Amino acid sequence: LLSVNAPPLEAEAAILLQIVQESSAYIDALQPQIIKAQETLSALMGLQETASRRIADAKRILHPMRSLPQDILTEIFLSCTPSVDHHEVDWSWRGTNFDSLCPLNHPWNISHVCHRWREIALSLPRLWSVIYLDFRRYTRFSPRQCSFVGSLLFERSAKLDLCVNIVSGDMEIGNHPLMPLLKESTTRWRILNAHMSSPSLQSLSGCEFPLLQELGVRDENPGDGTDVPVDTFRNVQNVRILHLYPSDTEVDAYKTLGEFPWSKLSRLSCYFGQLESDFLPSLQQLTSIEELTMTIAFITPSFLPDLSGRLITLPALKRLEVNSDHKAREIETFLHILRMPSICCLTLTFSTRRPLYCTALVPHPDFHRISTLCITCSMTEPSSRSNYIGGTRMLLNFLRPMSGVEDFELKDESVTTEFLDGLTVGGTEGGAVLLPSLKILDLHGCGFANIDEFHDSLMRIAESRSAVQHHPCASLARMVLPARSSLKVFAVEGVQVSGLYRR
Repeated sequence: LLSVNAPPLEAEAAILLQIVQESSAYIDALQPQIIKAQETLSALMGLQETASRRIADAKRILHPMRSLPQDILTEIFLSCTPSVDHHEVDWSWRGTNFDSLCPLNHPWNISHVCHRWREIALSLPRLWSVIYLDFRRYTRFSPRQCSFVGSLLFERSAKLDLCVNIVSGDMEIGNHPLMPLLKESTTRWRILNAHMSSPSLQSLSGCEFPLLQELGVRDENPGDGTDVPVDTFRNVQNVRILHLYPSDTEVDAYKTLGEFPWSKLSRLSCYFGQLESDFLPSLQQLTSIEELTMTIAFITPSFLPDLSGRLITLPALKRLEVNSDHKAREIETFLHILRMPSICCLTLTFSTRRPLYCTALVPHPDFHRISTLCITCSMTEPSSRSNYIGGTRMLLNFLRPMSGVEDFELKDESVTTEFLDGLTVGGTEGGAVLLPSLKILDLHGCGFANIDEFHDSLMRIAESRSAVQHHPCASLARMVLPARSSLKVFAVEGVQVSGLYRR
Protein backbone atom coordinates (compact mmCIF):
# COMPACT_ATOMS: atom_id res chain seq x y z
CA LEU A 1 0.00 0.00 0.00
CA LEU A 2 2.91 2.38 0.65
CA SER A 3 4.12 2.02 -2.92
CA VAL A 4 0.98 3.55 -4.45
CA ASN A 5 -1.07 6.70 -3.90
CA ALA A 6 -4.50 5.06 -4.16
CA PRO A 7 -6.71 5.21 -1.01
CA PRO A 8 -7.01 1.97 1.05
CA LEU A 9 -10.12 -0.18 0.82
CA GLU A 10 -12.67 0.07 3.61
CA ALA A 11 -11.50 -3.21 5.21
CA GLU A 12 -7.88 -2.10 4.96
CA ALA A 13 -8.64 1.26 6.56
CA ALA A 14 -10.24 -0.47 9.55
CA ILE A 15 -7.14 -2.61 10.09
CA LEU A 16 -4.86 0.42 9.87
CA LEU A 17 -6.88 2.35 12.46
CA GLN A 18 -6.61 -0.60 14.81
CA ILE A 19 -2.76 -0.62 14.38
CA VAL A 20 -2.58 3.05 15.30
CA GLN A 21 -4.62 2.57 18.45
CA GLU A 22 -2.70 -0.49 19.62
CA SER A 23 0.76 1.04 18.90
CA SER A 24 -0.07 4.24 20.79
CA ALA A 25 -1.06 2.21 23.82
CA TYR A 26 2.15 0.19 23.56
CA ILE A 27 4.30 3.37 23.44
CA ASP A 28 2.55 4.72 26.52
CA ALA A 29 3.35 1.47 28.30
CA LEU A 30 7.06 1.74 27.35
CA GLN A 31 7.58 5.27 28.71
CA PRO A 32 8.15 4.29 32.38
CA GLN A 33 10.73 1.71 31.30
CA ILE A 34 12.51 4.24 29.08
CA ILE A 35 12.66 6.79 31.90
CA LYS A 36 14.06 4.18 34.26
CA ALA A 37 16.70 3.11 31.68
CA GLN A 38 17.73 6.72 31.11
CA GLU A 39 18.15 7.27 34.85
CA THR A 40 20.26 4.12 35.07
CA LEU A 41 22.41 5.23 32.09
CA SER A 42 22.88 8.69 33.58
CA ALA A 43 23.97 7.16 36.87
CA LEU A 44 26.40 4.85 35.09
CA MET A 45 27.81 7.73 33.04
CA GLY A 46 28.33 9.69 36.24
CA LEU A 47 30.15 6.76 37.80
CA GLN A 48 32.32 6.46 34.69
CA GLU A 49 33.23 10.16 34.78
CA THR A 50 34.09 9.94 38.48
CA ALA A 51 36.31 6.92 37.83
CA SER A 52 38.02 8.73 34.93
CA ARG A 53 38.73 11.75 37.13
CA ARG A 54 40.15 9.49 39.83
CA ILE A 55 42.40 7.80 37.25
CA ALA A 56 43.59 11.17 35.94
CA ASP A 57 44.23 12.45 39.49
CA ALA A 58 46.09 9.26 40.40
CA LYS A 59 48.24 9.46 37.25
CA ARG A 60 48.95 13.12 37.97
CA ILE A 61 50.06 12.24 41.50
CA LEU A 62 52.11 9.30 40.20
CA HIS A 63 53.78 11.43 37.47
CA PRO A 64 57.59 10.96 37.51
CA MET A 65 58.04 14.75 37.75
CA ARG A 66 56.70 14.64 41.34
CA SER A 67 59.27 12.07 42.36
CA LEU A 68 62.27 13.80 40.82
CA PRO A 69 64.86 14.64 43.45
CA GLN A 70 65.52 18.29 44.07
CA ASP A 71 69.00 18.12 42.60
CA ILE A 72 67.59 16.81 39.30
CA LEU A 73 64.97 19.55 39.21
CA THR A 74 67.70 22.05 39.96
CA GLU A 75 69.72 20.93 36.95
CA ILE A 76 66.63 21.09 34.72
CA PHE A 77 65.82 24.62 35.87
CA LEU A 78 69.39 25.75 35.41
CA SER A 79 69.48 24.31 31.90
CA CYS A 80 66.40 26.38 31.00
CA THR A 81 68.09 29.66 31.83
CA PRO A 82 71.45 31.15 30.77
CA SER A 83 74.36 30.94 33.16
CA VAL A 84 77.08 33.51 33.80
CA ASP A 85 79.66 30.73 33.50
CA HIS A 86 78.45 29.68 30.04
CA HIS A 87 77.12 32.96 28.70
CA GLU A 88 78.61 34.77 25.72
CA VAL A 89 77.77 38.25 24.58
CA ASP A 90 75.10 37.94 21.91
CA TRP A 91 72.77 40.50 20.39
CA SER A 92 70.29 37.98 18.97
CA TRP A 93 67.97 38.40 21.97
CA ARG A 94 67.34 42.06 21.07
CA GLY A 95 64.91 41.05 18.36
CA THR A 96 62.84 38.83 20.66
CA ASN A 97 60.25 39.58 23.32
CA PHE A 98 62.53 38.38 26.09
CA ASP A 99 63.01 40.66 29.07
CA SER A 100 63.91 39.82 32.66
CA LEU A 101 61.13 41.97 34.09
CA CYS A 102 58.39 40.13 32.19
CA PRO A 103 56.66 37.52 34.43
CA LEU A 104 55.99 35.32 31.38
CA ASN A 105 59.72 34.71 30.87
CA HIS A 106 62.09 32.52 32.83
CA PRO A 107 62.86 32.28 35.65
CA TRP A 108 59.61 33.93 36.76
CA ASN A 109 57.40 31.39 34.98
CA ILE A 110 59.29 28.50 36.60
CA SER A 111 58.60 29.95 40.05
CA HIS A 112 54.85 30.20 39.32
CA VAL A 113 54.16 26.51 38.56
CA CYS A 114 53.73 25.14 42.07
CA HIS A 115 54.85 25.68 45.64
CA ARG A 116 57.72 23.17 45.39
CA TRP A 117 59.05 24.63 42.17
CA ARG A 118 58.83 28.10 43.63
CA GLU A 119 60.86 27.08 46.67
CA ILE A 120 63.55 25.56 44.45
CA ALA A 121 63.62 28.56 42.09
CA LEU A 122 63.96 31.02 44.96
CA SER A 123 66.79 28.94 46.44
CA LEU A 124 68.83 29.18 43.22
CA PRO A 125 70.47 32.59 42.80
CA ARG A 126 72.04 31.33 39.57
CA LEU A 127 68.59 31.35 37.96
CA TRP A 128 68.44 35.10 38.48
CA SER A 129 72.06 36.00 37.71
CA VAL A 130 71.69 36.63 33.94
CA ILE A 131 69.65 39.80 33.50
CA TYR A 132 68.15 41.21 30.32
CA LEU A 133 66.80 44.75 30.49
CA ASP A 134 65.22 46.37 27.44
CA PHE A 135 64.35 49.91 28.52
CA ARG A 136 62.43 50.51 25.31
CA ARG A 137 59.66 48.28 26.72
CA TYR A 138 59.32 50.06 30.04
CA THR A 139 57.49 53.13 28.76
CA ARG A 140 54.20 51.34 29.47
CA PHE A 141 55.21 50.44 33.05
CA SER A 142 55.02 52.77 36.00
CA PRO A 143 58.31 53.68 37.70
CA ARG A 144 57.07 51.92 40.82
CA GLN A 145 56.48 48.67 38.92
CA CYS A 146 59.93 48.74 37.34
CA SER A 147 61.62 49.49 40.63
CA PHE A 148 59.74 46.78 42.53
CA VAL A 149 60.27 43.97 40.01
CA GLY A 150 63.88 45.04 39.43
CA SER A 151 64.65 44.99 43.15
CA LEU A 152 63.19 41.47 43.41
CA LEU A 153 65.36 40.36 40.51
CA PHE A 154 68.59 41.67 42.01
CA GLU A 155 67.61 40.45 45.48
CA ARG A 156 67.03 36.89 44.26
CA SER A 157 70.43 36.82 42.56
CA ALA A 158 71.90 37.11 46.09
CA LYS A 159 75.58 38.02 45.85
CA LEU A 160 76.47 36.03 42.75
CA ASP A 161 78.39 37.46 39.82
CA LEU A 162 76.04 38.92 37.23
CA CYS A 163 75.72 38.97 33.48
CA VAL A 164 73.85 42.17 32.62
CA ASN A 165 72.41 42.87 29.16
CA ILE A 166 71.04 46.38 28.65
CA VAL A 167 69.31 47.85 25.62
CA SER A 168 68.15 51.45 25.65
CA GLY A 169 68.62 52.46 22.01
CA ASP A 170 68.91 56.23 21.81
CA MET A 171 66.83 56.73 24.98
CA GLU A 172 68.32 58.66 27.89
CA ILE A 173 67.96 56.36 30.91
CA GLY A 174 70.20 58.13 33.41
CA ASN A 175 67.19 59.09 35.55
CA HIS A 176 65.25 55.85 35.15
CA PRO A 177 64.17 54.24 38.47
CA LEU A 178 66.15 51.10 37.59
CA MET A 179 69.46 52.99 37.37
CA PRO A 180 70.10 53.13 41.15
CA LEU A 181 69.71 49.33 41.25
CA LEU A 182 72.11 48.94 38.34
CA LYS A 183 74.71 51.28 39.82
CA GLU A 184 74.53 49.50 43.17
CA SER A 185 75.16 46.13 41.53
CA THR A 186 78.09 47.03 39.21
CA THR A 187 80.61 45.56 41.63
CA ARG A 188 79.08 42.15 40.85
CA TRP A 189 79.04 42.45 37.06
CA ARG A 190 81.21 39.87 35.34
CA ILE A 191 79.71 40.32 31.86
CA LEU A 192 78.16 43.49 30.48
CA ASN A 193 76.42 43.73 27.13
CA ALA A 194 75.35 47.35 26.62
CA HIS A 195 73.42 48.77 23.69
CA MET A 196 73.09 52.34 24.97
CA SER A 197 73.51 55.93 23.90
CA SER A 198 76.63 57.73 25.04
CA PRO A 199 74.74 59.85 27.65
CA SER A 200 73.28 56.66 29.12
CA LEU A 201 76.69 55.00 29.17
CA GLN A 202 78.17 58.07 30.80
CA SER A 203 75.52 57.90 33.53
CA LEU A 204 77.39 54.81 34.80
CA SER A 205 80.59 56.83 35.10
CA GLY A 206 82.07 56.64 38.56
CA CYS A 207 80.83 53.09 39.14
CA GLU A 208 83.36 50.41 39.89
CA PHE A 209 83.60 47.22 37.84
CA PRO A 210 86.16 45.12 39.75
CA LEU A 211 84.87 41.76 38.42
CA LEU A 212 84.10 42.75 34.83
CA GLN A 213 85.79 40.30 32.47
CA GLU A 214 83.72 40.50 29.29
CA LEU A 215 82.37 43.72 27.83
CA GLY A 216 80.24 44.27 24.76
CA VAL A 217 79.32 47.83 23.81
CA ARG A 218 77.28 49.40 21.07
CA ASP A 219 77.40 53.16 21.44
CA GLU A 220 73.98 54.04 20.06
CA ASN A 221 74.53 57.71 19.29
CA PRO A 222 71.41 59.42 17.98
CA GLY A 223 73.55 61.63 15.74
CA ASP A 224 71.77 64.82 16.81
CA GLY A 225 74.69 66.49 18.55
CA THR A 226 73.89 65.04 21.99
CA ASP A 227 76.95 62.76 22.00
CA VAL A 228 79.12 63.09 25.07
CA PRO A 229 82.58 61.68 25.86
CA VAL A 230 82.36 58.41 27.73
CA ASP A 231 84.90 57.54 30.42
CA THR A 232 82.82 54.86 32.14
CA PHE A 233 85.17 52.03 31.19
CA ARG A 234 88.48 53.80 31.61
CA ASN A 235 89.47 51.70 34.60
CA VAL A 236 88.06 48.28 33.76
CA GLN A 237 91.42 46.62 34.17
CA ASN A 238 90.12 43.06 34.47
CA VAL A 239 88.35 42.97 31.10
CA ARG A 240 89.78 40.20 28.94
CA ILE A 241 87.09 39.94 26.24
CA LEU A 242 85.90 43.05 24.42
CA HIS A 243 83.22 43.41 21.72
CA LEU A 244 82.77 46.79 20.05
CA TYR A 245 79.67 46.70 17.88
CA PRO A 246 78.62 48.98 15.03
CA SER A 247 76.42 51.94 15.83
CA ASP A 248 73.85 53.49 13.54
CA THR A 249 76.15 56.47 13.02
CA GLU A 250 79.59 56.63 11.43
CA VAL A 251 81.39 57.06 14.75
CA ASP A 252 83.29 53.93 15.75
CA ALA A 253 83.02 52.78 19.33
CA TYR A 254 86.77 52.74 19.99
CA LYS A 255 86.84 56.52 19.40
CA THR A 256 84.05 57.46 21.81
CA LEU A 257 84.38 54.97 24.66
CA GLY A 258 87.77 56.00 25.97
CA GLU A 259 90.67 53.76 26.86
CA PHE A 260 90.52 50.01 27.42
CA PRO A 261 93.18 47.68 28.84
CA TRP A 262 94.28 46.73 25.33
CA SER A 263 97.42 44.94 26.47
CA LYS A 264 95.42 42.56 28.70
CA LEU A 265 92.73 41.56 26.20
CA SER A 266 92.63 37.92 25.10
CA ARG A 267 89.72 38.34 22.67
CA LEU A 268 88.58 41.36 20.67
CA SER A 269 85.71 41.77 18.22
CA CYS A 270 85.63 45.19 16.66
CA TYR A 271 83.58 46.81 13.92
CA PHE A 272 85.08 49.67 11.93
CA GLY A 273 82.77 51.98 10.03
CA GLN A 274 86.00 53.66 8.90
CA LEU A 275 89.32 52.03 9.68
CA GLU A 276 91.71 54.90 10.30
CA SER A 277 95.28 55.23 11.46
CA ASP A 278 94.23 56.38 14.93
CA PHE A 279 93.45 52.75 15.78
CA LEU A 280 97.04 51.62 15.17
CA PRO A 281 98.30 52.60 18.67
CA SER A 282 95.57 50.45 20.18
CA LEU A 283 96.40 47.60 17.80
CA GLN A 284 100.05 47.74 18.81
CA GLN A 285 99.07 47.20 22.44
CA LEU A 286 97.29 43.87 21.79
CA THR A 287 100.22 41.84 23.07
CA SER A 288 98.03 39.24 24.83
CA ILE A 289 95.31 38.91 22.20
CA GLU A 290 94.49 35.32 21.19
CA GLU A 291 91.34 35.86 19.12
CA LEU A 292 90.82 38.91 16.93
CA THR A 293 87.74 39.60 14.80
CA MET A 294 87.68 42.72 12.66
CA THR A 295 84.75 43.79 10.50
CA ILE A 296 85.76 46.64 8.22
CA ALA A 297 83.20 48.64 6.26
CA PHE A 298 85.58 51.21 4.83
CA ILE A 299 89.29 52.01 4.91
CA THR A 300 90.12 55.70 4.74
CA PRO A 301 92.62 56.68 2.01
CA SER A 302 95.01 58.04 4.63
CA PHE A 303 95.17 54.72 6.44
CA LEU A 304 97.17 52.72 3.89
CA PRO A 305 100.06 55.22 3.53
CA ASP A 306 100.39 55.22 7.31
CA LEU A 307 101.04 51.46 7.16
CA SER A 308 104.17 51.91 5.08
CA GLY A 309 107.16 50.46 6.90
CA ARG A 310 105.10 49.44 9.93
CA LEU A 311 105.15 46.01 11.52
CA ILE A 312 102.84 45.13 14.38
CA THR A 313 103.57 41.91 16.24
CA LEU A 314 100.72 40.07 17.94
CA PRO A 315 102.70 37.32 19.66
CA ALA A 316 99.77 35.43 21.24
CA LEU A 317 97.26 35.66 18.35
CA LYS A 318 95.88 32.23 17.41
CA ARG A 319 92.62 33.03 15.61
CA LEU A 320 92.16 35.91 13.18
CA GLU A 321 88.92 36.78 11.39
CA VAL A 322 88.64 39.66 8.94
CA ASN A 323 85.32 40.56 7.34
CA SER A 324 85.17 43.29 4.74
CA ASP A 325 83.07 44.56 1.87
CA HIS A 326 86.02 46.65 0.75
CA LYS A 327 88.70 45.86 -1.81
CA ALA A 328 90.73 42.73 -1.17
CA ARG A 329 93.94 44.60 -1.98
CA GLU A 330 93.53 46.98 0.93
CA ILE A 331 92.70 44.17 3.35
CA GLU A 332 95.79 42.33 2.16
CA THR A 333 97.90 45.45 2.78
CA PHE A 334 96.56 45.67 6.30
CA LEU A 335 97.24 41.96 6.96
CA HIS A 336 100.85 42.33 5.86
CA ILE A 337 101.70 44.73 8.67
CA LEU A 338 100.80 41.99 11.16
CA ARG A 339 103.27 39.44 12.44
CA MET A 340 101.50 36.49 14.04
CA PRO A 341 103.96 33.81 15.19
CA SER A 342 101.21 31.81 16.96
CA ILE A 343 98.49 31.99 14.28
CA CYS A 344 96.67 28.70 13.64
CA CYS A 345 93.21 29.71 12.40
CA LEU A 346 92.35 32.29 9.73
CA THR A 347 88.92 33.36 8.46
CA LEU A 348 88.64 35.85 5.60
CA THR A 349 85.32 37.14 4.29
CA PHE A 350 85.44 39.36 1.23
CA SER A 351 82.73 41.02 -0.79
CA THR A 352 80.71 38.60 -2.91
CA ARG A 353 79.56 41.50 -5.10
CA ARG A 354 82.91 41.81 -6.86
CA PRO A 355 85.52 39.22 -7.87
CA LEU A 356 88.88 38.90 -6.20
CA TYR A 357 91.51 40.75 -8.19
CA CYS A 358 94.76 39.10 -9.20
CA THR A 359 96.80 41.85 -7.53
CA ALA A 360 95.41 41.00 -4.11
CA LEU A 361 96.23 38.46 -1.43
CA VAL A 362 99.97 38.11 -1.75
CA PRO A 363 101.02 35.19 0.51
CA HIS A 364 101.77 36.23 4.08
CA PRO A 365 105.04 35.15 5.75
CA ASP A 366 103.19 33.67 8.75
CA PHE A 367 100.47 31.83 6.87
CA HIS A 368 102.43 28.57 6.76
CA ARG A 369 101.55 28.24 10.44
CA ILE A 370 97.80 28.06 9.78
CA SER A 371 96.02 24.74 10.30
CA THR A 372 92.41 25.92 9.85
CA LEU A 373 91.38 28.20 6.98
CA CYS A 374 87.98 29.57 5.94
CA ILE A 375 87.53 31.91 2.95
CA THR A 376 84.34 33.53 1.68
CA CYS A 377 84.75 35.26 -1.67
CA SER A 378 83.72 35.32 -5.32
CA MET A 379 86.00 34.06 -8.06
CA THR A 380 83.51 35.13 -10.75
CA GLU A 381 81.73 38.27 -11.85
CA PRO A 382 78.58 38.12 -9.66
CA SER A 383 76.46 39.95 -12.23
CA SER A 384 77.12 37.55 -15.08
CA ARG A 385 78.58 34.56 -13.21
CA SER A 386 81.19 34.43 -15.96
CA ASN A 387 84.52 32.93 -15.01
CA TYR A 388 87.07 35.48 -13.81
CA ILE A 389 90.31 33.53 -14.13
CA GLY A 390 92.32 36.23 -12.35
CA GLY A 391 90.41 35.61 -9.13
CA THR A 392 90.93 31.85 -9.41
CA ARG A 393 94.67 32.15 -9.98
CA MET A 394 95.00 34.71 -7.23
CA LEU A 395 93.33 32.45 -4.69
CA LEU A 396 95.40 29.44 -5.73
CA ASN A 397 98.53 31.54 -5.40
CA PHE A 398 97.40 32.67 -1.97
CA LEU A 399 97.14 29.02 -0.84
CA ARG A 400 100.63 28.03 -1.98
CA PRO A 401 102.55 28.79 1.24
CA MET A 402 99.86 27.26 3.49
CA SER A 403 101.56 23.92 3.89
CA GLY A 404 100.14 23.33 7.37
CA VAL A 405 96.40 23.73 6.57
CA GLU A 406 94.49 20.60 7.60
CA ASP A 407 90.93 21.98 7.53
CA PHE A 408 89.91 24.20 4.60
CA GLU A 409 86.42 25.66 4.12
CA LEU A 410 85.51 27.66 1.01
CA LYS A 411 82.29 29.62 0.47
CA ASP A 412 81.78 30.81 -3.09
CA GLU A 413 78.41 31.06 -4.84
CA SER A 414 79.98 29.93 -8.11
CA VAL A 415 83.23 28.12 -7.49
CA THR A 416 85.25 27.50 -10.64
CA THR A 417 86.38 24.09 -11.84
CA GLU A 418 89.83 25.65 -12.47
CA PHE A 419 90.12 26.22 -8.73
CA LEU A 420 89.02 22.67 -7.88
CA ASP A 421 91.50 21.29 -10.40
CA GLY A 422 94.18 23.37 -8.67
CA LEU A 423 93.47 21.43 -5.46
CA THR A 424 93.97 18.14 -7.26
CA VAL A 425 97.36 16.53 -6.69
CA GLY A 426 99.22 17.03 -9.96
CA GLY A 427 96.70 19.60 -11.16
CA THR A 428 98.97 22.66 -10.83
CA GLU A 429 101.83 23.81 -12.98
CA GLY A 430 105.23 22.42 -12.04
CA GLY A 431 103.71 19.60 -10.02
CA ALA A 432 103.48 21.62 -6.80
CA VAL A 433 100.81 20.39 -4.40
CA LEU A 434 98.56 22.96 -2.76
CA LEU A 435 97.62 22.35 0.88
CA PRO A 436 99.70 19.16 1.18
CA SER A 437 98.49 18.49 4.75
CA LEU A 438 94.78 18.80 3.91
CA LYS A 439 92.55 16.40 5.85
CA ILE A 440 89.11 18.08 5.67
CA LEU A 441 87.81 19.91 2.60
CA ASP A 442 84.52 21.71 3.29
CA LEU A 443 82.70 23.00 0.20
CA HIS A 444 79.14 22.84 1.52
CA GLY A 445 78.81 26.62 1.21
CA CYS A 446 79.68 26.64 -2.50
CA GLY A 447 77.53 26.96 -5.57
CA PHE A 448 78.39 25.66 -9.01
CA ALA A 449 77.34 26.35 -12.58
CA ASN A 450 77.96 22.99 -14.27
CA ILE A 451 77.10 20.08 -12.03
CA ASP A 452 78.79 17.44 -14.18
CA GLU A 453 82.09 19.32 -14.31
CA PHE A 454 81.80 20.03 -10.59
CA HIS A 455 81.25 16.33 -9.86
CA ASP A 456 84.20 15.24 -12.02
CA SER A 457 86.52 17.77 -10.35
CA LEU A 458 85.52 16.59 -6.90
CA MET A 459 86.16 12.99 -7.92
CA ARG A 460 89.65 13.89 -9.10
CA ILE A 461 90.42 15.70 -5.83
CA ALA A 462 89.26 12.78 -3.71
CA GLU A 463 91.01 10.14 -5.77
CA SER A 464 94.30 12.03 -5.97
CA ARG A 465 94.39 12.77 -2.23
CA SER A 466 93.07 9.46 -0.94
CA ALA A 467 95.34 7.70 1.54
CA VAL A 468 95.40 4.62 -0.70
CA GLN A 469 97.64 6.56 -3.09
CA HIS A 470 100.52 6.18 -0.59
CA HIS A 471 102.20 9.50 -1.27
CA PRO A 472 103.10 12.27 1.26
CA CYS A 473 100.18 14.49 0.22
CA ALA A 474 97.52 11.76 0.41
CA SER A 475 96.04 12.84 3.75
CA LEU A 476 92.44 13.76 2.81
CA ALA A 477 90.00 12.02 5.15
CA ARG A 478 86.75 13.92 4.68
CA MET A 479 84.92 16.03 2.11
CA VAL A 480 81.80 18.03 2.98
CA LEU A 481 79.76 18.90 -0.10
CA PRO A 482 76.57 20.84 -0.76
CA ALA A 483 73.49 18.68 -0.08
CA ARG A 484 71.79 18.79 -3.47
CA SER A 485 69.49 16.21 -4.98
CA SER A 486 71.20 16.79 -8.32
CA LEU A 487 74.71 16.08 -7.00
CA LYS A 488 75.60 12.47 -7.66
CA VAL A 489 76.94 10.60 -4.66
CA PHE A 490 80.35 9.08 -5.14
CA ALA A 491 82.59 6.92 -2.99
CA VAL A 492 86.37 6.98 -2.80
CA GLU A 493 88.26 4.55 -0.64
CA GLY A 494 89.75 6.26 2.41
CA VAL A 495 87.69 9.46 2.05
CA GLN A 496 84.43 10.11 3.90
CA VAL A 497 82.10 12.09 1.61
CA SER A 498 79.05 13.75 3.19
CA GLY A 499 76.48 16.37 2.22
CA LEU A 500 75.51 19.35 4.34
CA TYR A 501 72.88 22.01 3.68
CA ARG A 502 74.18 25.54 3.56
CA ARG A 503 73.68 27.49 6.79
